[in-house]
Amino acid sequence: MNMSSTTLLIALGATLLGAGVAFALAWTFYTTRLIEANSRVERALKGRHEARDLLRQARRQIEILRKELELARRLRAAPSHPTPVPVDDLRDDTPTIVLRGPASGYADTLPFVA
Repeated sequence: MNMSSTTLLIALGATLLGAGVAFALAWTFYTTRLIEANSRVERALKGRHEARDLLRQARRQIEILRKELELARRLRAAPSHPTPVPVDDLRDDTPTIVLRGPASGYADTLPFVA
């Protein structure tokens, strides 16, 4: 081996070492970016699934409210026949309470007992 072949081997080794270091740096850089991108995609998909579930729940609630509203409209549209209150029932027919003896400071708990 002469000087030119040694120089050639050193240059070849340095090139291979540089290429390996560049590959390792690129691998590390793009792997972290890929992991971050995957996590963003997973969060977006999770949010999409949650939004879809909330939409389903909202649609169910809307359907329930529509049914309740339709029932309320039917009940309101149905003619209601209120029973008229007789005029005789408006007067007070409760018996008057007669207290025997002097009134005490306490309420009479048995007003109808003689």
